[in-house]
Amino acid sequence: LRPSVPAAERLNAWKTPFAVEFDNKLQSSLPNNLSQSLRETISQALAPNTRSTYGSGILRFSEFCDKNGIGETDRMPASNLLLASFVAEHAGSCSHSCIKNWMSGIKAWHEINGAPWHGEDRMVQLARIAASKKGSSFSRPQRPPITRDQLISLRSKIDITDKLSAAFWALALTAFWGCRRLGELTIPSPGKFDKTYHVHKAAASFSLGNAGRPPSITIDIPWTKTTKGKGAKVVLTARDDNLCPVGAFLNHFLVNNKVPADSPLFSFIDDSGVCHPPVKAKLLAFCSSNFSPNQGKLFGHSFRIGGSVELLLAGVPPEVVASIGGWSSNAFLTYWRKLEDIIPLHVSQAYDR
Repeated sequence: LRPSVPAAERLNAWKTPFAVEFDNKLQSSLPNNLSQSLRETISQALAPNTRSTYGSGILRFSEFCDKNGIGETDRMPASNLLLASFVAEHAGSCSHSCIKNWMSGIKAWHEINGAPWHGEDRMVQLARIAASKKGSSFSRPQRPPITRDQLISLRSKIDITDKLSAAFWALALTAFWGCRRLGELTIPSPGKFDKTYHVHKAAASFSLGNAGRPPSITIDIPWTKTTKGKGAKVVLTARDDNLCPVGAFLNHFLVNNKVPADSPLFSFIDDSGVCHPPVKAKLLAFCSSNFSPNQGKLFGHSFRIGGSVELLLAGVPPEVVASIGGWSSNAFLTYWRKLEDIIPLHVSQAYDR
């Protein structure tokens, strides 16, 4: 029932008696090619990284059931009591977000196999509230933002006529001024490029602007964490300094002009003519290697956080910053840093109206 497969494949590969019966029902109701296509299509609704994260939840739940002698037929559909007990078992041993991801994985596993989900039951919710309180000590510290001064320092240490530097400099400024997650602009590893999820070179367009509007670049992102397949638009506005994302972007296109149009957007070509995609870990290593040792560790979200803080400090209205970064809820507020500067600035601007 539970073959050894990569975490991302557990949603489809790991079974219960209920799941086996559901598969049989599918196959008896539909031709084999249609039932197989249906399962594959449903699983593709989740991004690869999400499927891997959810696979961890299925593993933890299976281990919990094995440890406590829970029968195979009782694992799906899992009762409200079983789900609440699973949460309670891990309360105080990991963070709330960890348990939340595990429960999301178990829920997706149920949904893919046509099983009822009892995770919204009040008893389960109470267990999750208690786990959130007990797990507060496991929460990660706030990610530090990358700052404008750090970017200025980075620019002073690189040669943007170099192909790799041109690509990564444009990528860094796009992530910063566009307030984007790095996963929306990079790929996880070489060979993992997928146009369904990753932005390619032909997705960018340039606008010259006019007397009342500066030049800009628009990038159509095919997939985001929140909008899924609806994607999003990233709009970069020209600046009159060395941190201009439009200038960096155009320089990248000029220096790396031989990169094919269907390649990842921030790809570069080395001296031997080999095209390299923009891998997230390599960008972080590139930036970190050009920062001072005392500037601390750089994280993927540092660009998104730093860009939003810089725009807010520049007086850009919060609702515009939220739109730039693709925030549609109050989750945007968790990214605010330097509140002691941001709040007085915007309150004083309101007083002056």
